[in-house]
Amino acid sequence: MQNVRDDFDIRSNEILGFLALIQFLEDAGNEISSTSDPSNKYNITSDVRKTMKGTVYILLYNLVESTMREAISHIHDSLTSKKVEYDNLCDSLKKEILRRIKNDTVKLDSILINTKSGLGQNLSFATFNKKKLFSGNIDREEINDKSKIYGFSTNCDYRHTKHGEKLTTIKQNRNDLAHGNVSFSEIGKGVSVSELGKTSSEAIAYLEAIIINIESYLNNDGYLHKTA
Repeated sequence: MQNVRDDFDIRSNEILGFLALIQFLEDAGNEISSTSDPSNKYNITSDVRKTMKGTVYILLYNLVESTMREAISHIHDSLTSKKVEYDNLCDSLKKEILRRIKNDTVKLDSILINTKSGLGQNLSFATFNKKKLFSGNIDREEINDKSKIYGFSTNCDYRHTKHGEKLTTIKQNRNDLAHGNVSFSEIGKGVSVSELGKTSSEAIAYLEAIIINIESYLNNDGYLHKTA
């Protein structure tokens, strides 16, 4: 999971750095000057400020989807490296693997190619396509659904994470921006820098809690079928 954590830290710091820049520009007044030529000034318009604030939702959604996609990919990598047999997986994960085959998420030829060392050991990896895992629609509910399939916990400290409730707003704003339904300045005009900071902090704390939960899940073989 170290690669997942490293990427999460990089993307989180990008967001926090961008928010710091927005706050700096909010405090800088209507214009800033070039250090090399003080007479060269840039006018910080209201639309520029609003556009930058709207951009934060793209960065946040990118963080959410990339973190969860890579974390779940790591689960499948772990199953493969540990040579976990399909028959030993928890029932919910078994059903998901069969559902992927039934719905033709992956081609049967691909399954055969990727299970040369044994169908039972590599079926979970062969039927997994991380590009189709979320398809631009991940939020708290989607993460909860994945947690039920794989068996990891979504428990976290509500005081800091609000249980990921802001992920719905992040997803909705990102989709509106991605599909051109609204402009960046339209999204940004309705939110303050402090509100964006709060949303970012809660989303980052929530994802960090999920990462910790998945690490515990892997350490305790949470993907295995539990016998009575």
